[in-house]
Amino acid sequence: MIYDPHIFLIIGMAILFDVVTGIAQAVYNHVLNSQKMRSGVYHKLSYVFAVALALFIEYSVDYIDIGYTVPVFVPVCTYIVLTEAVSIVENIGKLNPELVNSGIFKLLSESKNRRKDDNDA
Repeated sequence: MIYDPHIFLIIGMAILFDVVTGIAQAVYNHVLNSQKMRSGVYHKLSYVFAVALALFIEYSVDYIDIGYTVPVFVPVCTYIVLTEAVSIVENIGKLNPELVNSGIFKLLSESKNRRKDDNDA
């Protein structure tokens, strides 16, 4: 069970990009709040814990029968990256509300709706 180190880099970059865009929009909108920032740090830390737990579970199934062998690491990482992407888009919209009705946001919206339709099927 060796994972491509790029996965960890992608997660880290998504989290960092979200933090930077979040701070930028908060400063721009004059709503920077240290309480929210502390809460955000713990939120991001929970992602690290989730990735670590997923790795632990996948490592464990090689030695202990825990009842299933479904891979969890990649889905957890995918969920985190998609969650961060949505947050980044929201932050960009708060920085420049004119973009909300632009083609960029429509593309992301269509992508989000396609994923929802796929999950409903």
